[in-house]
Amino acid sequence: MNIGSSGERERTSAEIADVVRGIVSQYPEIRRATVTEGGGGMGGASTVDVEVYGYSFDETDRIARALQEKMLESPTYTQVTLSRDEYTPELQMDSDRTTLALNGLNSST
Repeated sequence: MNIGSSGERERTSAEIADVVRGIVSQYPEIRRATVTEGGGGMGGASTVDVEVYGYSFDETDRIARALQEKMLESPTYTQVTLSRDEYTPELQMDSDRTTLALNGLNSST
């Protein structure tokens, strides 16, 4: 999202990022979220990127839309875009090294 240039706003990009982190932390459904400050977007304006992670695509979509709507209500943000990449579920596996070795595998194969 574009938060405007520093001369046009009262808060720093770090302060705005902290506000967004506070908003995101109110959602217990969000397992992990990343709020990153960026510098120098179009026209010298700073940006803040918010990444939402969770266990359900439907739930993270709902939360991302709710965050977008909340931010669009505020004059602090000049542009809020929602970008949901193609869904790619992750699978996390905990491997037992002994069992892997017995089957001719290791932790990198």
